[in-house]
Amino acid sequence: MNGVFARIEEVAHLAARAGAALAIFPELILPGYNQQDSLISRAQSLDGPWLIRLQTIARKSGVALVLGRP
Repeated sequence: MNGVFARIEEVAHLAARAGAALAIFPELILPGYNQQDSLISRAQSLDGPWLIRLQTIARKSGVALVLGRP
């Protein structure tokens, strides 16, 4: 999971350097595709650790992030 967040952070900073204000990611980038059995166990609240980490990345990069959630 840390690798996914590292990649999101990298892309956000690249987007900022390119002058973008928004970075859009695939809808299931965080929980992963074909993971139906683990979706419930990986569910996050709106103030959960995934969202807090994404907020931190967005603040640091200055780029808004769009990610889908199941």
